[in-house]
Amino acid sequence: MGNFGFQEILLLLIIFLPIGLIIYFSSIRKSYPIPEEEKGEDKLHIGLQILSFLIPLAGAVIYFANKDNYPNKAGTAARTAWWGFGIGILARIIYALL
Repeated sequence: MGNFGFQEILLLLIIFLPIGLIIYFSSIRKSYPIPEEEKGEDKLHIGLQILSFLIPLAGAVIYFANKDNYPNKAGTAARTAWWGFGIGILARIIYALL
């Protein structure tokens, strides 16, 4: 892989930031009451949270796969993916400056 310069990072932000903001804010909606027997199913497993953080694209896939049936699980996947994406961009900026 090559070194990322300021222009490449800025281009990534311009392309992916609007898409990500739409996904993120659509995941922050009011949760509907979940029946007791389904409460355990609407929580994202810690392994999938870590996967979403390390590979944000996987978090987006998990989000779209679960957004209708399990909104809490989908929201958690979207938030952890955005945290991973943001920290990845920040790490690249710091690496480019050093």
